Amino acid sequence: QASSLKSSLPENTGAMGRARCLASLAMALGMALPLCFSWMPQGAQGPQGPQGQKSPRSKVSRQIQANDASDFHAMDPNYLVKEFSAMTKTAFRRRMALRKPLPERLALFFPAIEGREGQSQDARLMNFNMAGQSVEVALPMEGSHSRSGILKLVEKHASLWRVHSSEVPQVPPGTLVQLYDATPNIQAPQSAETLGAVKSSLLQRSSATAGGMAWNGMAGFSPSSCPRDFDGVHVAYTVWDCRGASGTCNMLSEGEDESALVCEFGAMKRGLSTMIPGESRRFWISSEVKDRRFGRPPPERALPAGDVVVDLTLLGIEREAVFEYKLSDEAIKLGEMRDKAPAVVAQRALGVGIQLWTWALVYSYYQQPQDMDIIGFTQSVHL
Repeated sequence: QASSLKSSLPENTGAMGRARCLASLAMALGMALPLCFSWMPQGAQGPQGPQGQKSPRSKVSRQIQANDASDFHAMDPNYLVKEFSAMTKTAFRRRMALRKPLPERLALFFPAIEGREGQSQDARLMNFNMAGQSVEVALPMEGSHSRSGILKLVEKHASLWRVHSSEVPQVPPGTLVQLYDATPNIQAPQSAETLGAVKSSLLQRSSATAGGMAWNGMAGFSPSSCPRDFDGVHVAYTVWDCRGASGTCNMLSEGEDESALVCEFGAMKRGLSTMIPGESRRFWISSEVKDRRFGRPPPERALPAGDVVVDLTLLGIEREAVFEYKLSDEAIKLGEMRDKAPAVVAQRALGVGIQLWTWALVYSYYQQPQDMDIIGFTQSVHL
């Protein structure tokens, strides 16, 4: 290549030009040679450490790589998987020895298998067997959030568990899984995004797609698979009460609502409008948030006062359900009371007074005597 480049130079090029071209070529070859051999195996610096010595977690690393060739922590946006360490048998024992409460909720992360991306799923801790050193968790059945099956997990390696027995068809025995403490804290993580007046993080990703952009009937365009202001939603929820100096949260209530309204979710409405069916999100709602509506017109249901955390799972969407919604007798009475409130009556009276005053000014303007030429000119301008 150097000889061909040299022969391709014009004859009138001076010796200085030839020298510069050859120096540039040598520099390029010098930079390219290390890259050409960088693909070769680094025998002494491989995954097992210097001279083939195994690191303490080499077994765990090989097991994870057998399911996924890359770092599976980066494949799922769940903030628990990204920012917290997985639960181990030692961690369960330590909590019991210190008489600390065990996690009420767990996030189960299933590594990628056969090209399928890793997924996380919410589960509830049922029992930790100190003698058998096993964990039993309740996992929702596929297609039914109200029905759940029991998984018995045995620790295979540090922070990696194996399903010993399963009542859930989609999780057969032998499946590898990691456990994360999903009990929230009042302090939202740094990765949480601000949606309106609250912060939110993704807990469980949906296999569905958001679809194309479509007119939402009120606020412009939004993804076709996301709920809109006039829609009804089928949701499952868990409300956590967060108090004390440590900021730890305790489960306050959980349930499922098949006829909730998007427009009645108060501070969480913006976050709910970005979700797709099958997705779960966590919302941090501080005591400063005044709008405590929670899916139903008041006084049917509202969030408690104080700092709370809400886990919300979107299960289904019913388009324009708000037009068919039947208010309860309590909601109707509350609406009538609000209409009769002095502040509301004064506000409406002020609006009517401004309209009457405007029309009075226009009427008096046209009733004033004016010169005929000016009247004709004014009429033509108004026309």
